[in-house]
Amino acid sequence: MRYLFALAGTALVLTLISGCDLSQRLSELRTFGNHPIVDRTSSMDSTQQDILNIQKPTKITSIRGGTAQCFDYALARDGKRADYFVSFTSSGWVNAWGYATCSTALAEGSLASNERVSRKY
Repeated sequence: MRYLFALAGTALVLTLISGCDLSQRLSELRTFGNHPIVDRTSSMDSTQQDILNIQKPTKITSIRGGTAQCFDYALARDGKRADYFVSFTSSGWVNAWGYATCSTALAEGSLASNERVSRKY
């Protein structure tokens, strides 16, 4: 029983610590989830050209020693704004995306892989 209380307490503390970030991410998903860039990047077969055809990025960053690129977008809707990045493999396939900037994703180590996104199930 003590183990159960300790586990529940730990879960509560972790939830409280990450609560602001989690609620912000959920708000961004509700606001921008159907934005054309966000919608297209979640597809498993998106290319760099597909993304460029929808909207030009606000900033382009070279990654992986200049063999690939990461696009920054400043999304805006209903008076709200959010940073969004899309990175590509060296052959031009989308392989990472999220509500952050390319520089933040690079600093977190999220853009190290040159592998194409694939479904695993």
